[in-house]
Amino acid sequence: MKKSDNPKISIIIINYNGEKYLRRTLSAFLSLTYKKKEIIIVDNGSTDGSKEYIKTLKDIKLIESPKLREKNFACNLWVKNASGEYILMCDNDLLITQNDLLEELLVMYQQKKDVGIIGLSYIDEWQEKSDGYGVFFWKFFIASRKKISFEQWKKLHNSLIWFPHGVWFFIKKKIWHELWGYDEHLAFWWDDNDIGIQSFLQWYKNYIYSLSLQKHIWLQERIDTNKFMFKFKNQVYSELYVIVKNYRLWNMFHTLFLYSIYLFLKSIKQSLERKSILPFIAWFEGYILFFQNLPIALEKRRNIQKNRKIQKDIFLDVK
Repeated sequence: MKKSDNPKISIIIINYNGEKYLRRTLSAFLSLTYKKKEIIIVDNGSTDGSKEYIKTLKDIKLIESPKLREKNFACNLWVKNASGEYILMCDNDLLITQNDLLEELLVMYQQKKDVGIIGLSYIDEWQEKSDGYGVFFWKFFIASRKKISFEQWKKLHNSLIWFPHGVWFFIKKKIWHELWGYDEHLAFWWDDNDIGIQSFLQWYKNYIYSLSLQKHIWLQERIDTNKFMFKFKNQVYSELYVIVKNYRLWNMFHTLFLYSIYLFLKSIKQSLERKSILPFIAWFEGYILFFQNLPIALEKRRNIQKNRKIQKDIFLDVK
């Protein structure tokens, strides 16, 4: 890479009560060898000592969001204020395993003329195989992915993906703004799905970087039924909202119908497995949220359908 091709990269880490993660992950971010970088942590109202810990570290900028617990607002605000030409968007539980990762992502991005977003491959640290190589969809619901070994992972490098996992991705700041950033009406879930679709509709493509596997050190919170209920409720609302907002008319109607059946069956399955009615209640509450926000989705739909450069829902064809 020529010296003139070394633009500044802003690493934006979203944090809420993640001190247990930050004490493991921040040292890896600080060890990245790329020189022209800034590390920004946007805190959404932590009360666990995160902010106090971050303040003890050099070369990390802490920003406290004026709106608490609103991730997408925080992301949009600080991408706008970041000084880098490129953005690496991260959750606080990403453990970088490759010191020259930023150099490799930049080379990959600059070599492709049509790239919108590069997703990073990952593996949950307690597993030997992973399915964290991007997300794919078909006309009914998200396609299942096999967990594969690292050797199989390497063969997927540079492959097309529908949208990156929300844990982290790499994007040019200019393109982030072209895609309107995160939809701030999506409080939790499918914001990366949404921006991935926008990328395809604006004639860009999304790829996976898999020359190395980053580690996802999250705790298995799905075991907690109350936390699962919160996430599932927002999953139901967000996924249906994104479908209405982005899909062409025919795809929208039959996907809403079939995917609704899938989500309903998932709520029943989870209720039976957990011996609790809470997952079913979460499904019902998610639908209430969806209908409450349907006018917003329809309003945004008019603008998106008017300005999309690709008339076909080509993201549904990425396998």
